[in-house]
Amino acid sequence: MFDKVNLKIKKALTTDIPVIVNIHKECVSNTNSTDYTVDSIKEWLHQISEKNVLDQFETTLWYLIKTRNDIIGFCQYSIENKELYQIQISPVYQQKGYGKILYKFIESDFRKNKIEKIKLNATLNAVGFYRKLGFNEIKHINFMLHKESLEMIEMEKDLSKNY
Repeated sequence: MFDKVNLKIKKALTTDIPVIVNIHKECVSNTNSTDYTVDSIKEWLHQISEKNVLDQFETTLWYLIKTRNDIIGFCQYSIENKELYQIQISPVYQQKGYGKILYKFIESDFRKNKIEKIKLNATLNAVGFYRKLGFNEIKHINFMLHKESLEMIEMEKDLSKNY
């Protein structure tokens, strides 16, 4: 159900890391698996761990999106690097507007910090989502995991026109 009334976006705490890992693995297993090979998905899932998330907690911003008491997604980004790393919404809540709401929160943070461009590397399944939000495709890239690589699209959005 689409519950905008009880929607909250809050800064993630280290105690939220297990939920972040679970949502991320659900998204890779269910959503990304349609565009990537079985071997790529296996390697990708292996790299999603509480330790890896914790290691990134000090250098990037992490926020959760919640309805009532359920955490339904998260995002990771860096104002300093002017980069959005990921928006992940639990598969049962996808296609209901939650990702867009979380993105608008992220963009407002970039704007508050006078950032003129946001860059990101989109998975193949997310390109359409980011296009609708005003991102433009720059180039195709191969993001290396360990042995496998993921085809992704480098994208950016110019925020300077709307200041």
